[in-house]
Amino acid sequence: MKIILQCVMIIGMSATAALSVYFFHPERPPLYFNPHQLAEGEVEVDKVIKMNMNLESKLKIANTARERAESRCALVVSELEAQKNDLIMLSAKLQRAEEKQANTSPCRSDALQVHLLRKSLSQRDAQLKGLRDSLVKLKADLVAVEQVWLLLVSCSMTVANCRQMRLAVRG
Repeated sequence: MKIILQCVMIIGMSATAALSVYFFHPERPPLYFNPHQLAEGEVEVDKVIKMNMNLESKLKIANTARERAESRCALVVSELEAQKNDLIMLSAKLQRAEEKQANTSPCRSDALQVHLLRKSLSQRDAQLKGLRDSLVKLKADLVAVEQVWLLLVSCSMTVANCRQMRLAVRG
């Protein structure tokens, strides 16, 4: 019985020593009485890890979308370059055709040019006539406004004179 009592005392003293070292040690690990219980720091670490994983997946998705957009942009740029080259080629062909036509039939192109110039001149004359008519209307409106303004100024002078006369009579 003595041996059992001694063993119990040794176990009790060991447990007391272990708990006292645990409680007074500055870098003690968490003590879990429940195996499913986590310390606050571990919960925060788990949240940060999950957030990091979410952000990494979003970054991968964004990088994939950026790469796709860059490839589409490269295709569009190459297509624009091809269209630009086609346009340059077509403009050169058009210029050669116009030069050829000008060399083969100068009378026809001169007559056409004279016709276009006359048409443009008649359009300009019509615009000038419209502008002159508008100018005459504006001048008539300006004269009417000036007359109304003069009338208003004279009325305000008259009102001011009447007020001064009233003040003089009252005073």
